Amino acid sequence: MQNVNGSYTYGVRNYLAPTVINKLHDPSNYKAAGVLPTWQFATVDPTGGKLSFERATAPQDGWHSYSRKGKVIVTGGSAAATNRVYTVFNGQQLVAALAEAGLEPKIVRIVGHIDLRWSNNNTVFKEYTGYLDQKFGGSIMIPSNTTLVGINDAQGRTARITGTSILIGGELANGAVDAETGYKA
Repeated sequence: MQNVNGSYTYGVRNYLAPTVINKLHDPSNYKAAGVLPTWQFATVDPTGGKLSFERATAPQDGWHSYSRKGKVIVTGGSAAATNRVYTVFNGQQLVAALAEAGLEPKIVRIVGHIDLRWSNNNTVFKEYTGYLDQKFGGSIMIPSNTTLVGINDAQGRTARITGTSILIGGELANGAVDAETGYKA
């Protein structure tokens, strides 16, 4: 969906008619999906919102803890205020939580399976129809200062995000300077 300034928002679908390019994407060649995915979406957080590890900083041993200028501490959302801890059950809630908190520290608890191809509280399924739909609707940008926590649903099904790609920290790249400076908050 285009914003008022004409740009697109990550995580928001842009339904466009399929485009014919050199007869390769001719709608007459399309076949309907035989069966829609039948995910069981979670509606309740089985932890009751109580987890012990979500405020921990990342261990200081791994690729994330180094830069050209030396060792760094990755804090993610460990310093999140109480009103910046979100529990989400669908893609729209996930996108809204990330947008509301912006670059502030935040913790986002993902309960069960989130498939970004479903909308309207997991009642409407739509496949991607065009480039912009895949680029923006098919991508979620995870800003800096974010901790994502996957919580299996009450039946023990694994927490996961599907139907999208995840872009990490891309909001800070400005391309005008070296990569190290361009990704500083």
